Amino acid sequence: MTGPTTSFIADNESGPYCDVVPQRRSIPWVLFSTMETVRARFPEIADSPNYEDWYRYILQTEPIQSNEWKAELDGALHAYAAQTGTEEELKRAYVPKKIEAGGLWDKLR
Repeated sequence: MTGPTTSFIADNESGPYCDVVPQRRSIPWVLFSTMETVRARFPEIADSPNYEDWYRYILQTEPIQSNEWKAELDGALHAYAAQTGTEEELKRAYVPKKIEAGGLWDKLR
């Protein structure tokens, strides 16, 4: 299967620098991978991101096409979290954030 995503990943893999996080086919993952690669190459200027938010963003936006796809995503996230010591952040990212009632909802009670 070829398309813009496949072409982008192929072009990216042929570049002179290896990504710190292996590429996947979703834009959030590509952004995360790029950010982590920049942080690895320029540690003196790169702040540490909020991994819980990044993991949650990826989990909420990755287009899950099959159980195998979901297992691959989970495996990639768990492997990277183990590599970076961010297992707790990933664990929290799997739990949906609690939505606080406020505004109009409170007025209707």
